Amino acid sequence: MTLSRRSGHWRYLEHDWVAKPGTFIYEPAGEAHTLVISDDSPEPAVILFMVEGGLIYLEKSVNGGFAAYEDGFTALELTRKYYREANVVFCDGHVESPTLRFLFQNTSDAALVRWNRDHLPHRDRL
Repeated sequence: MTLSRRSGHWRYLEHDWVAKPGTFIYEPAGEAHTLVISDDSPEPAVILFMVEGGLIYLEKSVNGGFAAYEDGFTALELTRKYYREANVVFCDGHVESPTLRFLFQNTSDAALVRWNRDHLPHRDRL
């Protein structure tokens, strides 16, 4: 994994260096560490992580048990799951979690009436 520090100060508890403006870090496979934002950070930390392979999360960085695993496939599945539905508050005050396709591509009367306070499709306004 490679990291580029964009703003703020951060470090790993297991190391004695602090990442500041312009810091570039390379982490070999098998590295276990705990990322923390430094108390003296002048602004929130923004870090660009470029991961080549999977990430294994441990409950503790030393002798910790398995907590989670992430890679490109798990990230893609989380993204697909997140974008399948959206919470929408309609003008009459009710809330739904329809699929994005239903929200933006469906032109059936059932879909259109949700957008109007009088619960009529108003096809003439399409």
